[in-house]
Amino acid sequence: MTERNISKLDVEYYVENGKVLKQSGRNYAFVTEKGMAVLSDDGVLITSYSSEYYDETMKEAVRRLFGK
Repeated sequence: MTERNISKLDVEYYVENGKVLKQSGRNYAFVTEKGMAVLSDDGVLITSYSSEYYDETMKEAVRRLFGK
């Protein structure tokens, strides 16, 4: 998390407020306009990053998810 400048509070925000997308395998992406976290089905954090790392495809997905 530190290499991407994200705090534990950021990850908690993503999980509590994110739209949940099932990924391949047994992982879930919690997506917000501020960033995202990917957790395994047993709640282990796989990865997380802030929206500054979103590419254009991800930005479009966020716009569609949040109706903007």
